[in-house]
Amino acid sequence: EALVDELGVRDWVSFPGWLRREEVFHYLATADVGLAPDPSGMHLHWSNSIKAIEYMGLGVPVVGFELQELMDSVGGAGVFVPDNSPEHMAIAIDAILSDPDRRRHLGKLGREAVETRLSWDRLADI
Repeated sequence: EALVDELGVRDWVSFPGWLRREEVFHYLATADVGLAPDPSGMHLHWSNSIKAIEYMGLGVPVVGFELQELMDSVGGAGVFVPDNSPEHMAIAIDAILSDPDRRRHLGKLGREAVETRLSWDRLADI
């Protein structure tokens, strides 16, 4: 919280504390972009954080590092950043935030992916 004050961004950042599931999904659904900032590492290439799928289910585009499982799951509904680079992550976030049409398109692709190939009903048949 001290960093928020130091950077002068208190008007745009909140720390709500522990939230019920419904409140979490409410906050996620209001996001313009979902971040998957997990750095590249041996085990992370073959596992996926559920948050990316949750973003997609809510129609929120994803920006994350180039992790194989993340790229396989998110597909065209996201933007993937090389080299664990915070600078490249910032550029990708800015590009998505600056292009509402692309943001909506990626969000729509994510929602469709959850409905057609990533839902539990689909995966349970595999």
